[in-house]
Amino acid sequence: MRILVSCEHSGTAIPQELHEHFDALRHTSAYMPEIESDAYEYGAKWLFDSIAPKISDFSLSSEISPAVVDLDGSISNGTALSEHTSKLSAQKAGQIIRDHYLPYLMQFEEKIEEYTSEGETVLLVGLHTFKPITNNIPQGLDIGLIFNHNDNVERSLALRIKRSFEKSAPWLRVRFNAPHKVKEDGFTNRMRQMFCCNFIAIEIEVGENVIFPTGIKQVTDVICTTLEKWREEL
Repeated sequence: MRILVSCEHSGTAIPQELHEHFDALRHTSAYMPEIESDAYEYGAKWLFDSIAPKISDFSLSSEISPAVVDLDGSISNGTALSEHTSKLSAQKAGQIIRDHYLPYLMQFEEKIEEYTSEGETVLLVGLHTFKPITNNIPQGLDIGLIFNHNDNVERSLALRIKRSFEKSAPWLRVRFNAPHKVKEDGFTNRMRQMFCCNFIAIEIEVGENVIFPTGIKQVTDVICTTLEKWREEL
């Protein structure tokens, strides 16, 4: 059993070759001060750094800002480039895809192929954070577990994680397939479609309200302990 950990929206870096483009955006009437952090998930990198070293056989988080490229987006659906880079020339857009989008995906693809070809089962854990209040409406949860409800193994794992939280941190509200359902063109689901055998995936969404030292430790302890015990039993 191998565990891979990913984190697609943890980066803030703007590549050097795009500084001029983003500098120009800063001086337009449409410029928003938070442009570099569009879709950036506050605390996602802290969550990744707390969990990945403890449980993963391979892990990778993004250093590039989602304002440049969305690693949880899709080339075919036109969601890989952000609203700020999708209008660039075909040459520059292609360079972003080649330099920053494909390498991230390919490293996971190669690892999954390597492990599954050896007969190993692979679990991909995607880590994300979300805003607890959206459009002035509370989300009503602290932890979200995103999985394919038609997959018995994924459903069983999600239930196990939920029960672990209920036992060890009952004050945290855990919901299934919230604050969103499985994204058809999302990173983890594309991996599901590519590797249908010996592969399962789950995304763990943590509310930004939980992203403080004690909160991260509680979440990390429950997730790591549960996954390690689950791995030992397989």
